[in-house]
Amino acid sequence: MKVILLQDINKLGKKHDVKDIADGYARNFLIPRGLAKLATKQALKWLKTQKQAIAKIAEEELKKFKQLSHPLMAKRLLFRLKLEKKENYLNQLLFRKF
Repeated sequence: MKVILLQDINKLGKKHDVKDIADGYARNFLIPRGLAKLATKQALKWLKTQKQAIAKIAEEELKKFKQLSHPLMAKRLLFRLKLEKKENYLNQLLFRKF
Protein backbone atom coordinates (compact mmCIF):
# COMPACT_ATOMS: atom_id res chain seq x y z
CA MET A 1 0.00 0.00 0.00
CA LYS A 2 1.34 3.44 -0.91
CA VAL A 3 1.19 6.11 1.78
CA ILE A 4 2.41 9.67 2.25
CA LEU A 5 4.36 10.15 5.46
CA LEU A 6 3.16 13.13 7.48
CA GLN A 7 6.09 13.03 9.92
CA ASP A 8 9.66 11.73 9.97
CA ILE A 9 9.63 8.08 11.01
CA ASN A 10 12.81 6.25 12.01
CA LYS A 11 13.90 3.53 9.56
CA LEU A 12 10.98 4.32 7.23
CA GLY A 13 11.36 7.80 5.75
CA LYS A 14 11.07 11.54 6.07
CA LYS A 15 8.05 13.81 6.05
CA HIS A 16 6.31 14.00 2.63
CA ASP A 17 7.97 10.82 1.32
CA VAL A 18 5.76 8.42 -0.64
CA LYS A 19 6.43 4.86 0.55
CA ASP A 20 5.10 1.44 -0.36
CA ILE A 21 4.60 -0.42 2.92
CA ALA A 22 2.66 -3.39 4.28
CA ASP A 23 -1.12 -2.93 4.41
CA GLY A 24 -1.44 -3.94 8.07
CA TYR A 25 1.32 -1.57 9.21
CA ALA A 26 -0.32 1.31 7.37
CA ARG A 27 -3.93 0.60 8.43
CA ASN A 28 -3.27 -0.46 12.02
CA PHE A 29 -0.41 1.79 13.04
CA LEU A 30 0.50 4.72 10.76
CA ILE A 31 -2.86 6.02 9.55
CA PRO A 32 -4.73 5.85 12.92
CA ARG A 33 -1.90 7.71 14.65
CA GLY A 34 -1.81 10.43 11.99
CA LEU A 35 1.69 9.53 10.85
CA ALA A 36 0.66 8.81 7.25
CA LYS A 37 -2.23 8.96 4.83
CA LEU A 38 -3.16 6.96 1.74
CA ALA A 39 -1.46 8.08 -1.46
CA THR A 40 -4.57 8.68 -3.56
CA LYS A 41 -4.58 10.96 -6.62
CA GLN A 42 -6.04 13.78 -4.53
CA ALA A 43 -3.47 13.24 -1.76
CA LEU A 44 -0.62 13.26 -4.30
CA LYS A 45 -1.90 16.59 -5.66
CA TRP A 46 -1.98 17.92 -2.10
CA LEU A 47 1.60 16.70 -1.60
CA LYS A 48 2.73 18.45 -4.77
CA THR A 49 1.20 21.77 -3.63
CA GLN A 50 2.76 21.34 -0.17
CA LYS A 51 6.21 20.78 -1.66
CA GLN A 52 5.79 23.82 -3.93
CA ALA A 53 4.75 25.98 -0.98
CA ILE A 54 7.72 24.80 1.08
CA ALA A 55 10.09 25.47 -1.81
CA LYS A 56 8.66 28.96 -2.27
CA ILE A 57 9.06 29.78 1.43
CA ALA A 58 12.63 28.42 1.44
CA GLU A 59 13.48 30.49 -1.64
CA GLU A 60 12.08 33.66 -0.02
CA GLU A 61 14.02 33.01 3.19
CA LEU A 62 17.22 32.39 1.26
CA LYS A 63 16.76 35.65 -0.62
CA LYS A 64 16.11 37.48 2.66
CA PHE A 65 19.22 36.02 4.33
CA LYS A 66 21.38 36.86 1.31
CA GLN A 67 20.23 40.48 1.55
CA LEU A 68 21.03 40.50 5.27
CA SER A 69 24.46 38.99 4.71
CA HIS A 70 25.68 41.53 2.12
CA PRO A 71 26.73 44.16 4.70
CA LEU A 72 28.57 41.49 6.70
CA MET A 73 30.40 40.16 3.66
CA ALA A 74 31.97 43.56 3.07
CA LYS A 75 33.33 43.77 6.64
CA ARG A 76 36.43 42.14 7.95
CA LEU A 77 36.14 40.39 11.29
CA LEU A 78 39.11 39.96 13.60
CA PHE A 79 39.11 37.61 16.58
CA ARG A 80 41.81 37.62 19.23
CA LEU A 81 42.14 34.49 21.29
CA LYS A 82 44.42 33.36 24.08
CA LEU A 83 45.81 29.93 23.32
CA GLU A 84 47.12 27.61 26.00
CA LYS A 85 49.93 25.87 24.09
CA LYS A 86 51.56 27.04 20.91
CA GLU A 87 52.02 23.55 19.44
CA ASN A 88 48.31 22.69 19.67
CA TYR A 89 46.79 25.93 18.44
CA LEU A 90 44.84 24.43 15.54
CA ASN A 91 42.96 21.96 17.74
CA GLN A 92 42.21 24.71 20.23
CA LEU A 93 40.73 26.87 17.49
CA LEU A 94 38.61 24.08 16.04
CA PHE A 95 36.99 23.10 19.33
CA ARG A 96 36.55 26.51 20.93
CA LYS A 97 33.12 28.10 20.93
CA PHE A 98 32.99 31.63 19.59
